[in-house]
Amino acid sequence: ELHLKSPLCIKHNHMEDILFLAILMPILGAVFGREAVKIYTLALVGRQRRTTVEGVQLLSTVYGKEVMEEIFSPKPLKGHTCLSQEENRGLGVDSALIYGEIAPAGVQVLINSPELRFDEAERVVDMGMGIGKAVFQLYLAPSGPSQGIQQIVGIEKIGSRFQVAKEAAETLVRCLFSKFSIYNQDTPGFVEVVEHSSGRKLVLVHADASSQSE
Repeated sequence: ELHLKSPLCIKHNHMEDILFLAILMPILGAVFGREAVKIYTLALVGRQRRTTVEGVQLLSTVYGKEVMEEIFSPKPLKGHTCLSQEENRGLGVDSALIYGEIAPAGVQVLINSPELRFDEAERVVDMGMGIGKAVFQLYLAPSGPSQGIQQIVGIEKIGSRFQVAKEAAETLVRCLFSKFSIYNQDTPGFVEVVEHSSGRKLVLVHADASSQSE
């Protein structure tokens, strides 16, 4: 079982990201280990390579082309702009300072990384999935190391970000109803998508809602 949590956020300007990572490399190595920093650096560089991204067309279908391309633009990410005023007040800081995303090519580098052994995992959990792009990419990849993963779980504390991921799941099933089904839509803070042919599951959880229900 793999639990993924990124040590820092990849945002828009890749040169700033690389300089930031270089300055913090000794600290990150001490906290997360040298292998973690190595893998994360590969993901950062992978964004600029011509990395083949599995399932990227389906990602554009469920999120929309504009949302998929915003990481390369100066515009705020959807994960920033979807927050309500109440959620922003609850965070107590500018949400742009605590939210970022790895671009699809970087996620693909992580998936292909032999150190992470995705081909041996039965379940992957992304704690703090944001709007869910990474877990959808892992779930929708038509081939590669992630095919053996039977359950992919995305957990998010911020309700509006979870809602974006939920709407993406509903769009996926609406567009490809012959391949996927969706369950628990009426259960607060919980959505499950199942692929008909393989039985593989994508589970989206709103952490606050699940803790309240317990």
